Amino acid sequence: MPGVPEWAQHPLRVLTMLTVSVIADIRHQVVEAASQNGMPPVMESHHDRGHLNHYYDDNGRIIFTQFIFENLAECGEFRVQAWRLVSSTNSNTIRGLPVYDYDRNCYYMIWHDSNVLRKTYFDHICETDTQYDPEIADRDVLPKEKRSELPVPFLMKKRRNMR
Repeated sequence: MPGVPEWAQHPLRVLTMLTVSVIADIRHQVVEAASQNGMPPVMESHHDRGHLNHYYDDNGRIIFTQFIFENLAECGEFRVQAWRLVSSTNSNTIRGLPVYDYDRNCYYMIWHDSNVLRKTYFDHICETDTQYDPEIADRDVLPKEKRSELPVPFLMKKRRNMR
């Protein structure tokens, strides 16, 4: 339809975007209420770009969807810092998508990462459909050992060192 944005031509996509936005707003309110009532703080982090990647096999079937946390390197290219699978069922994966925060002029998402509640901010968001895994491809340039990963709460660091 001329004059109508591409995303608005798909009612299911519009409904999904609205639902994700409402859920994100509710999560944001819950996080704010919890922090005001003495609950443990939320682990906040910032990345230059959030990358939603859908990985397909040679027959066009989706294998998995992942969310990649990227920062801009000195060379001007984005480098993977961490990644998580996106799922609607598993509690150890991301189950939401970033929404835009007009007050901060950036994207954010609130999600559970194992036993940690995270609020992650992004300057940019991109979405790709690939037949290769960008996270694995980036290991050739920045090995996993050199990535900054996501911040770990102090108590979890202490428990890991005790093992």
